[in-house]
Amino acid sequence: MNLYKLKEIVQKNSIYYLMGILTLLFLKLFYAEASCEALQWILGPTARLVTLMTGIPFSHEPGMGYVNHSLKYVIAPSCSGVRFLIILITMLIFSFAHRTERGFLWTSLSFPVSYVLTVFVNVLRIILSIYIPLFLGQTGFSRYLTQNALHTAIGTATYFASLLIIYHLTDAYFVKSSGRQKKSRNLHYLVPAFWYFVIVLGIPFLNHAYTKGDGKFAEYAALVSSVCLPILLLFGVISAIRKLSCK
Repeated sequence: MNLYKLKEIVQKNSIYYLMGILTLLFLKLFYAEASCEALQWILGPTARLVTLMTGIPFSHEPGMGYVNHSLKYVIAPSCSGVRFLIILITMLIFSFAHRTERGFLWTSLSFPVSYVLTVFVNVLRIILSIYIPLFLGQTGFSRYLTQNALHTAIGTATYFASLLIIYHLTDAYFVKSSGRQKKSRNLHYLVPAFWYFVIVLGIPFLNHAYTKGDGKFAEYAALVSSVCLPILLLFGVISAIRKLSCK
């Protein structure tokens, strides 16, 4: 894509991109100060769906979130999935609004669709975060990772892989609906990775997160990268195999 074409796309879809930027800023500012009660719109459905799918009960504790005392597990504001919601909305708007003639409809639908997908992905993450440590505790593998590191690794893997899958399915939908044969794009799966790393690591880095917490941001960035890169490599291998099989 040349510079002129990019400029034309930005000008034509600037209103949708502006909506995305404003939403990103609003959610970031809101989430930074949001209490447990202010996040009931996402914590409540998430906790109820986890209970429905696993049978594990969670009770609402004001100021904490949803708690299961026997497992010592808390679905807290930090586990709400709002950051994934931000990434998903941003990706759907900036990566696809220009690919449809109904940009306003697509942008408007991106918000409720992202919310529903975020709740389901977060439920999956919570279920994995409950059962994987229990399994690893029985095998003795858990001694190689702290509880916080394991929790972060599970969350990163779930969110990142889900983002890649959602992007791939959405891209396939646009290709099919356009009626045109899909062009070969060797690195198209890097698009969701770009949005993920920009929001998860890029924005905190620009906010000088690396100067706080005695190197914890560097440890977090290293852990996130070490989880995401193998997943990205796996998607690249799968993409290459599918391309070869179609020839």
